[in-house]
Amino acid sequence: MPMQLPLHSLISPMIFSSVLGQIQSSLSLLRACKTIRELNIVHARIICRGSEQDHFLITQFISACSEFSPTSLNYVTGIFNRVISPNIYLWNTLIKVHCEKSDIDESFLFLKRMKKDSIVGPDKYTFSSLIKACSNALALTEGRILHGLSVRYGTEGDVFVGSSLIDLYGKCEEIKSAAQGV
Repeated sequence: MPMQLPLHSLISPMIFSSVLGQIQSSLSLLRACKTIRELNIVHARIICRGSEQDHFLITQFISACSEFSPTSLNYVTGIFNRVISPNIYLWNTLIKVHCEKSDIDESFLFLKRMKKDSIVGPDKYTFSSLIKACSNALALTEGRILHGLSVRYGTEGDVFVGSSLIDLYGKCEEIKSAAQGV
């Protein structure tokens, strides 16, 4: 008589395989998108499949959207706002996208919201994105605020944060601050 496996031992791998297949399928579609309209269609598919809370998938989606017009910022912010308890990768991706689009004010609002609402705090990637944006905008005051926060969160010694700070102070002609090793 052949050995019978319990039903749950068969279903779990099937469910896992199905979910993994859906995520891989969605990621492939994301990479193939050439227009914001195509991204909207993929987003509808993500919603229909119930994957709107998949942090990895939504992080990839936000990154893909960022490559299109600046108006996509409102769209990705809306998607982010529907995610329950975003992880650090989602926060950093959203902040980085806003920084890259020169939306420093909005980036700072997300940092403030992250510190207030999230169980995760800013990390070296958060600070390096924000400081780089301040450097590009010659926003010395905001950069100094971030410098202080990076000290408080223990990320000042990170290579990327330190490089971003040196770049900020150099571009803002604060050579003394840059030379002090930040």
